Amino acid sequence: RNELINYWRDVHRRYGYQEIKTPIILNRQLWETSGHWDHYKENMYFTKIDGEDYAIKPMNCPGGMLVYNSKQHSYRDLPLRLGEPVCLSYGKYRYQRTRPQEYHPEQP
Repeated sequence: RNELINYWRDVHRRYGYQEIKTPIILNRQLWETSGHWDHYKENMYFTKIDGEDYAIKPMNCPGGMLVYNSKQHSYRDLPLRLGEPVCLSYGKYRYQRTRPQEYHPEQP
């Protein structure tokens, strides 16, 4: 696994990507804002924390929104080259260790 992650980092650095880390469990409001809740909730794992709904992320997009919205960007900054080697859950039966992905942040 470490060799795979090291390879992933080397390739992404070569192409100008910045590695980021986002939470693996995100709250329902963020999933709804990103538009993923209605499309993917049937195949997501859920939990409650302090009475709020949270889900284990099956994709990186909502976490990428958190990074994108953490500061103001000019159109000259785009496209942002962000990548995250993470564990993602895909539905009830599939699980994938690394999932490099370009983010497509949307403004709420």
